[in-house]
Amino acid sequence: MTTESDVRLPQWLLDASTGETTEGPSRKRTATREQSPTFAYIRPLDEPNAKPVGVHVSNLSASGVGFVTRLQFLVGSRLLLLEDDETQHAEDTVALRVVHCTQTIQGYKIGCTFEGA
Repeated sequence: MTTESDVRLPQWLLDASTGETTEGPSRKRTATREQSPTFAYIRPLDEPNAKPVGVHVSNLSASGVGFVTRLQFLVGSRLLLLEDDETQHAEDTVALRVVHCTQTIQGYKIGCTFEGA
């Protein structure tokens, strides 16, 4: 999968994609989304000592990622997506910017775009 920006996605995230699409481009979305059922971690980008929080990644596209978490994030928040809660290598992470946060029964459904390095 190629991103719409110069962001290089970590191999673990690419490997999580099933290749099955959930939604194609539409008026609302510019990129096709692929199912990516995996568990990952996030933490605020500007808080390197914060404890990473587990999230259920649901989909992946050329422009971003969607996940569900128990925490609410403000639109515009900058996050770091990690493979596990001990990830230290920058090449195994990806920076995100929250573009929507919707409360659901399962938790908060978060949509993020990839941020360039």
